Amino acid sequence: MTDLALPLATSGRCAEAQPLVATALPGLAKSLGPEHPDLVSALVGKGRCELDAARPGPAVELLERAVAIAEKAKIAVVDRGSARWQLALALWAAGDKDASLAAARQAERELAVDGDGAHEREAVRRWLAARGR
Repeated sequence: MTDLALPLATSGRCAEAQPLVATALPGLAKSLGPEHPDLVSALVGKGRCELDAARPGPAVELLERAVAIAEKAKIAVVDRGSARWQLALALWAAGDKDASLAAARQAERELAVDGDGAHEREAVRRWLAARGR
């Protein structure tokens, strides 16, 4: 169920993603534990939808948790970069410009690790360039 949430959320289909995540996330956290790497995708999806709904505060909390789990679990670097990129966007929307830029720069480095992150890395580069960074 959470495997569907992130693609739905990133394609702007949060109305479809939200119920999936709302149902799955608590059960996943309970059955797998609150720090399990399988939670990262659900947290990113939910965070992305919070951001799309103009709720950057909750988005930042969810995405910070996703990045923390990703770092602790040492998930694929490109996946960590993707989560961090969403965090950068949420931080910017929340008004924390310095933290946002730092997160975006780190996401860009992480997304450069392999070809899977090329499209997202280009989005990060354009975003940074638009901000004179």
